[in-house]
Amino acid sequence: MSFLLLLSAPLIAALFLVLLLGFTEDDNRLHTFIVDPFTMLLVGAFMVLLAHLRPKGAQPDQDWYLRRRRAVDFLLVCFLAGFWTMELLTYFNYLGHPFLPGRTGNDFMWNGYLDFFMGRIVDTTVPTYESARMNLLALPLFLSQAGFLWLGRQLGLKIVRRQLADAADRK
Repeated sequence: MSFLLLLSAPLIAALFLVLLLGFTEDDNRLHTFIVDPFTMLLVGAFMVLLAHLRPKGAQPDQDWYLRRRRAVDFLLVCFLAGFWTMELLTYFNYLGHPFLPGRTGNDFMWNGYLDFFMGRIVDTTVPTYESARMNLLALPLFLSQAGFLWLGRQLGLKIVRRQLADAADRK
Protein backbone atom coordinates (compact mmCIF):
# COMPACT_ATOMS: atom_id res chain seq x y z
CA MET A 1 0.00 0.00 0.00
CA SER A 2 2.80 2.45 0.80
CA PHE A 3 4.29 1.82 -2.65
CA LEU A 4 1.00 2.93 -4.25
CA LEU A 5 0.95 6.00 -2.05
CA LEU A 6 4.51 6.89 -3.01
CA LEU A 7 3.65 6.33 -6.67
CA SER A 8 0.47 8.40 -6.56
CA ALA A 9 1.87 11.33 -4.53
CA PRO A 10 3.93 12.76 -7.43
CA LEU A 11 0.96 12.36 -9.76
CA ILE A 12 -1.32 14.20 -7.35
CA ALA A 13 1.35 16.88 -6.90
CA ALA A 14 1.73 17.25 -10.67
CA LEU A 15 -2.04 17.50 -11.13
CA PHE A 16 -2.25 20.10 -8.40
CA LEU A 17 0.55 22.13 -10.00
CA VAL A 18 -1.21 21.98 -13.36
CA LEU A 19 -4.40 23.20 -11.72
CA LEU A 20 -2.57 25.84 -9.72
CA LEU A 21 -0.45 27.22 -12.54
CA GLY A 22 -3.11 26.96 -15.21
CA PHE A 23 -1.29 25.23 -18.06
CA THR A 24 -3.32 24.12 -21.06
CA GLU A 25 -2.45 23.79 -24.72
CA ASP A 26 -4.33 26.79 -26.09
CA ASP A 27 -4.93 29.83 -23.96
CA ASN A 28 -3.83 28.94 -20.44
CA ARG A 29 -7.33 29.06 -18.93
CA LEU A 30 -8.06 26.96 -15.92
CA HIS A 31 -9.63 28.00 -12.60
CA THR A 32 -13.37 28.48 -12.15
CA PHE A 33 -16.02 28.29 -9.44
CA ILE A 34 -17.29 25.03 -10.88
CA VAL A 35 -13.99 23.14 -10.77
CA ASP A 36 -12.46 24.66 -7.62
CA PRO A 37 -14.34 22.31 -5.26
CA PHE A 38 -12.56 19.34 -6.83
CA THR A 39 -9.27 21.17 -6.54
CA MET A 40 -10.03 21.60 -2.83
CA LEU A 41 -10.61 17.85 -2.53
CA LEU A 42 -7.14 17.18 -3.92
CA VAL A 43 -5.51 19.87 -1.77
CA GLY A 44 -7.09 18.52 1.42
CA ALA A 45 -6.01 14.95 0.77
CA PHE A 46 -2.55 15.91 -0.43
CA MET A 47 -1.81 18.15 2.57
CA VAL A 48 -2.80 15.43 5.04
CA LEU A 49 -0.71 12.82 3.24
CA LEU A 50 2.26 15.14 2.99
CA ALA A 51 2.08 16.07 6.68
CA HIS A 52 2.00 12.44 7.77
CA LEU A 53 5.07 11.30 5.85
CA ARG A 54 7.62 9.84 8.20
CA PRO A 55 10.99 8.17 7.84
CA LYS A 56 10.86 4.46 7.15
CA GLY A 57 10.94 2.50 10.37
CA ALA A 58 9.96 5.48 12.54
CA GLN A 59 7.40 4.73 15.23
CA PRO A 60 5.75 8.05 16.08
CA ASP A 61 3.45 8.14 19.09
CA GLN A 62 -0.14 9.36 19.32
CA ASP A 63 0.99 12.88 20.27
CA TRP A 64 2.99 13.13 17.04
CA TYR A 65 -0.14 12.34 15.02
CA LEU A 66 -2.26 14.80 17.00
CA ARG A 67 0.30 17.60 16.51
CA ARG A 68 0.43 16.86 12.78
CA ARG A 69 -3.35 16.79 12.52
CA ARG A 70 -3.67 20.15 14.31
CA ALA A 71 -0.99 21.66 12.10
CA VAL A 72 -2.75 20.40 8.96
CA ASP A 73 -6.09 21.76 10.17
CA PHE A 74 -4.51 25.17 10.80
CA LEU A 75 -2.83 25.17 7.36
CA LEU A 76 -6.06 24.12 5.64
CA VAL A 77 -7.96 26.98 7.30
CA CYS A 78 -5.22 29.44 6.23
CA PHE A 79 -5.27 28.02 2.70
CA LEU A 80 -9.05 28.32 2.47
CA ALA A 81 -9.00 31.90 3.79
CA GLY A 82 -6.36 32.89 1.25
CA PHE A 83 -8.13 31.07 -1.58
CA TRP A 84 -11.48 32.68 -0.74
CA THR A 85 -9.86 36.12 -0.53
CA MET A 86 -8.38 35.75 -4.00
CA GLU A 87 -11.65 34.36 -5.40
CA LEU A 88 -13.72 37.21 -3.98
CA LEU A 89 -11.30 39.79 -5.35
CA THR A 90 -11.45 38.07 -8.74
CA TYR A 91 -15.24 37.61 -8.72
CA PHE A 92 -15.82 41.30 -8.02
CA ASN A 93 -13.23 42.34 -10.64
CA TYR A 94 -10.71 43.81 -8.22
CA LEU A 95 -8.31 41.33 -9.83
CA GLY A 96 -8.44 40.70 -13.55
CA HIS A 97 -8.17 37.49 -15.50
CA PRO A 98 -4.82 35.96 -14.52
CA PHE A 99 -3.95 34.68 -18.01
CA LEU A 100 -5.84 36.83 -20.50
CA PRO A 101 -5.47 40.56 -19.80
CA GLY A 102 -8.46 41.45 -22.00
CA ARG A 103 -10.89 39.42 -19.89
CA THR A 104 -12.35 40.22 -16.48
CA GLY A 105 -11.85 38.35 -13.24
CA ASN A 106 -15.59 37.71 -13.13
CA ASP A 107 -15.35 35.97 -16.51
CA PHE A 108 -12.47 33.89 -15.18
CA MET A 109 -14.48 32.72 -12.16
CA TRP A 110 -17.32 31.42 -14.32
CA ASN A 111 -15.69 30.29 -17.55
CA GLY A 112 -12.08 29.49 -16.63
CA TYR A 113 -11.75 25.72 -17.11
CA LEU A 114 -14.95 25.13 -18.98
CA ASP A 115 -14.33 27.77 -21.60
CA PHE A 116 -11.31 25.78 -22.77
CA PHE A 117 -13.36 22.58 -23.21
CA MET A 118 -16.85 23.78 -24.16
CA GLY A 119 -16.71 27.48 -24.87
CA ARG A 120 -18.25 30.11 -22.64
CA ILE A 121 -21.03 28.80 -20.46
CA VAL A 122 -21.87 32.05 -18.66
CA ASP A 123 -22.17 35.37 -20.44
CA THR A 124 -20.17 37.85 -18.38
CA THR A 125 -20.41 40.91 -20.61
CA VAL A 126 -22.50 42.31 -17.76
CA PRO A 127 -20.72 41.27 -14.53
CA THR A 128 -22.65 38.48 -12.84
CA TYR A 129 -22.24 40.09 -9.41
CA GLU A 130 -24.79 42.68 -10.53
CA SER A 131 -27.45 39.95 -10.72
CA ALA A 132 -28.99 38.65 -7.49
CA ARG A 133 -29.86 35.37 -9.22
CA MET A 134 -26.28 34.77 -10.33
CA ASN A 135 -25.02 35.66 -6.86
CA LEU A 136 -27.42 33.08 -5.41
CA LEU A 137 -25.94 30.53 -7.80
CA ALA A 138 -22.34 31.53 -7.01
CA LEU A 139 -22.79 31.41 -3.23
CA PRO A 140 -23.34 27.63 -2.87
CA LEU A 141 -20.55 26.95 -5.38
CA PHE A 142 -18.28 29.19 -3.35
CA LEU A 143 -19.28 27.72 0.03
CA SER A 144 -19.07 24.13 -1.21
CA GLN A 145 -15.30 24.55 -1.43
CA ALA A 146 -15.00 24.33 2.37
CA GLY A 147 -16.94 21.07 2.33
CA PHE A 148 -14.77 19.63 -0.41
CA LEU A 149 -11.62 20.67 1.46
CA TRP A 150 -12.96 18.87 4.54
CA LEU A 151 -13.78 15.78 2.43
CA GLY A 152 -10.25 15.82 1.04
CA ARG A 153 -8.91 16.04 4.59
CA GLN A 154 -11.07 13.07 5.60
CA LEU A 155 -9.87 11.09 2.57
CA GLY A 156 -6.26 11.81 3.48
CA LEU A 157 -6.85 10.77 7.09
CA LYS A 158 -8.52 7.56 5.93
CA ILE A 159 -5.48 6.71 3.79
CA VAL A 160 -3.18 7.46 6.74
CA ARG A 161 -5.25 5.25 9.06
CA ARG A 162 -5.19 2.43 6.51
CA GLN A 163 -1.41 2.79 6.25
CA LEU A 164 -1.11 2.53 10.02
CA ALA A 165 -3.37 -0.53 10.14
CA ASP A 166 -1.35 -2.20 7.36
CA ALA A 167 1.87 -1.47 9.21
CA ALA A 168 0.43 -2.91 12.44
CA ASP A 169 -0.72 -6.07 10.59
CA ARG A 170 2.76 -6.63 9.20
CA LYS A 171 4.25 -6.76 12.71
